[in-house]
Amino acid sequence: MALDEKLLSGKEVRLFPSHHITSIREAELRATASFLAVACAVSEFGRRIVSIARGPKGRILCYTEVPIKVQDGVKSREERPDGIVRVTWGKKDWTAFIEVKVGDNSLEQEQFDHYHSLAGDHGINALITISNQSALANGLPPRLTVDGRRLRRVPVVHLSWERLLSEAQLLSRRKAVADPDQQWMLEEWIRYLGDLQSRIIEPPQIGEHWKKVLRCAREDNLCACKGQMCDVVRRWNAFLKKVALRLRAKLGADVELKISRAEQKNPEKRIKNLLATAISDGELSGVFRIPDAAGDLSVVVLLKSKSVQYSIDVKAPTEGKSTRQIKWMLRQLVSEDVPDDLLVQVNWGWGLVVCPIRLY
Repeated sequence: MALDEKLLSGKEVRLFPSHHITSIREAELRATASFLAVACAVSEFGRRIVSIARGPKGRILCYTEVPIKVQDGVKSREERPDGIVRVTWGKKDWTAFIEVKVGDNSLEQEQFDHYHSLAGDHGINALITISNQSALANGLPPRLTVDGRRLRRVPVVHLSWERLLSEAQLLSRRKAVADPDQQWMLEEWIRYLGDLQSRIIEPPQIGEHWKKVLRCAREDNLCACKGQMCDVVRRWNAFLKKVALRLRAKLGADVELKISRAEQKNPEKRIKNLLATAISDGELSGVFRIPDAAGDLSVVVLLKSKSVQYSIDVKAPTEGKSTRQIKWMLRQLVSEDVPDDLLVQVNWGWGLVVCPIRLY
């Protein structure tokens, strides 16, 4: 008797099963093991991760829960980093500790300091931290104080799960993995990371204060909820970073969130700038720089009207009459995908003209 296809739906065996994960601790253990397994087995992915951590080329070996003896006075105890990555070439090797958090768990200062110090004491070459928090512009983990003296001895690199997912998707979509079995393993891991049941990647959230912020925006009184707005702005900035990584993977291009140099050096300055714009203009904004695109993609959330605007600035040809410039623009919009309510703003230099465009 043939089996019913409906009974088989969703029951296909997976390399990294996500069913019956009952706790964050279990999710963390599975996430660490799956990541290290793929980094070890999929050559191109492993080399990419090691290169980001400024490690050398060579044979990659990975380990989990390795016991390390630590002398505490007259007594000794065992420490178990979440994972260790080891690269060997000739008679030399390079090693890195892996510290992992999943879901909404954040890296802890005390734990970070402990493993950073432990790495230095045992000749470990780097510390790689992984969580759902986005890395700072300098690649360090956010909201942690990093000891500069230890950093010179043991470099620290932070990778968000979104960054790891983006790296894997980019390799997969570019067909950059030579071995078909390794390609299949990488695709299985991509599916596992994207599965909410794996409890690894935290779904985007704008926070518990979102409704109050919208209410204050509707009442033109955003100053009354400045504290709540600050939390929303931080979440919005983190969301933009995630979107940049997903666009990067989807387009196969190095999409970047446009941030000034001053804001890169001082992340809190960016939060202050976003907060000031949000309160004064009632907007949450962000700009994406996409290689080979006609211009930067701007995204604006209008809090009062609860709407989102996407826009791109395109420079028209500088030669010829204005009619030629208009015809040039219309040629760019000849597509079945252009919406009927598209709005084009034309800046003639002496003023701004806003007009609806309907194509026939």
